[in-house]
Amino acid sequence: MHQTIQRAGFALTGLALALFSALPAHAIPVTPGAAAVVLPGTTAAADPSLAGTVLADVQTHWVSAIDPIYGFPGAEGELYSRVVRQTVAGTLDFYWRLTVEQPSYPNFVPRSLEITGLSLPNFLTGTSFDANYRTDGVGSTAPSGAFSTGAGNVTYTFSSQNFGPGSISYFLLLHSNATTYDASALATVGVTTVSTFAPTAPIPEPQTWLLMAAGLAAIGLARCRPASKA
Repeated sequence: MHQTIQRAGFALTGLALALFSALPAHAIPVTPGAAAVVLPGTTAAADPSLAGTVLADVQTHWVSAIDPIYGFPGAEGELYSRVVRQTVAGTLDFYWRLTVEQPSYPNFVPRSLEITGLSLPNFLTGTSFDANYRTDGVGSTAPSGAFSTGAGNVTYTFSSQNFGPGSISYFLLLHSNATTYDASALATVGVTTVSTFAPTAPIPEPQTWLLMAAGLAAIGLARCRPASKA
């Protein structure tokens, strides 16, 4: 009995190690509905899987609410959205970076970047978003954490202590298991919401559809056959 329990324990340990090893070395799970997590930051030297080729890089302008005294946005800056294809795995990583213009008023600087319109199954575990940020690129300010309220969104947060006028965030990162992407997601910062990149599920090739149809037809025929009599 003891040996059976011990073998079961070894099997569970092996399964846990296999699941853990499926994640990149420095991916931090952000689980929908769970508490916010602190991201440690990483580099391509620490996580060689990050090495890749930039496929898309878009810059858009964001603004905060209107200052009621002066009649123009109290803060503004730039949002950079980027897609990188990993060299070894061929899968996609998604990046965002925020800058805040120097004349912005500290009280109007937004403290979060929300990405919505994501599909959780397109990420590595299918149960959590795999997040972090890069410290080996452009930027100097780290996020204070990240959280998710549902299977379609991730929010990065910043501290008022270190994110204000003149700030430039590090590139915020989401790993995915996808090989294709589109601009179906939305990024919200301040009162600005713009299109951004998101991983997509690959569309099956015609041959795959034919195989699936043939399989379903075979199952249907098998169910229609009368049972043989003994």
